[in-house]
Amino acid sequence: LRLDNPQIRSRIQAMVSDLIWCTVQVHGSRALVVVRERRKPPKIVDEDAACEVAAKKTGTIDELHVLEGKALVQRGDTVLQGQTLISGQLADRQEQIRYVHAMGRVFAWTWYENSMEIPLKTQEKAYTAEEKTHYSLKIGDLRLNFYNDSSISQGCYDRITKEMRAELFGLALPVSLVKTEFRAYRLISREASEEEVSGLLETRLLQWLRQIAPEAELLQTWFSCETANGLLRVHMLAQCREDIAGEREISIPQP
Repeated sequence: LRLDNPQIRSRIQAMVSDLIWCTVQVHGSRALVVVRERRKPPKIVDEDAACEVAAKKTGTIDELHVLEGKALVQRGDTVLQGQTLISGQLADRQEQIRYVHAMGRVFAWTWYENSMEIPLKTQEKAYTAEEKTHYSLKIGDLRLNFYNDSSISQGCYDRITKEMRAELFGLALPVSLVKTEFRAYRLISREASEEEVSGLLETRLLQWLRQIAPEAELLQTWFSCETANGLLRVHMLAQCREDIAGEREISIPQP
C-alpha cells in the first residue's frame, strides 16, 4: 500500500509537540518512522536571587546532596510538604547574614494511597446476525445516498464509517465514497470473578500512580480488596523514592 508521507508527517507533528521533524521510510513490507525530538532550552539559574529549597511532597529523607546553602534536615528525618530543607541564609563568624541561591537534590521515601471500585456484574455486547451496509458519494458539499432507509430495526447497534477519497496523479480530489456499516447487538449480563476485577483495578491504580508521580521510583505496593453491595473495592498503598526538592524565593528584609 502507498503511504501518504506528507500527511503522516503532518499528523504526527501535530499530535506530538516534542517532535521537530519526522519521516516514513518504506522498505518492502516494513515502514520505518524516523523522528527528531525538540531540544528543550536549559534552565537558566539566577545565582544572585535568594532562594531556599523546600519539600514539594511529604516524605522521609533518604539521601541529601547540598550544592549551595545550609542543610536543615538529615537522612531519616520525616518532612512535610512546604518545609524548608536547605536554607538560603548563611551566617559568618560575625553573625552577619548573607543570602544565597540554595540548590541541591533531596531524595525521599514517599507514599501514595488511593482506592477504586467497580461492579462485579456488567453488561456486554452480543452481536446478532443483523447487519446492514450503506454507501454514499460525496462530491464537495453534495452527498448522494445509495440507500432508502438510514436505520436498523434493533435499537442497539454499532456504526462504523469509512471514507475513501479519490486521487488523481497523487492529488486528492473532492470526491469520496463513504461506506457505513451497522452491526446490531443486544446487551447480556455477565458476572466477573473477583480475581479478574481486582487485577483490572490494580492495573488502573498503577496507571494513576504513574500519572501523578511520573518521575518517582516505585519501591513496593500493597493491595487490599473488599466487596460490598455488588461492588469490589481495591485499596492501594505504594512506597516510592523521588526527588522532593523544590526552589522557593526568599524575601530579603530591607535594612
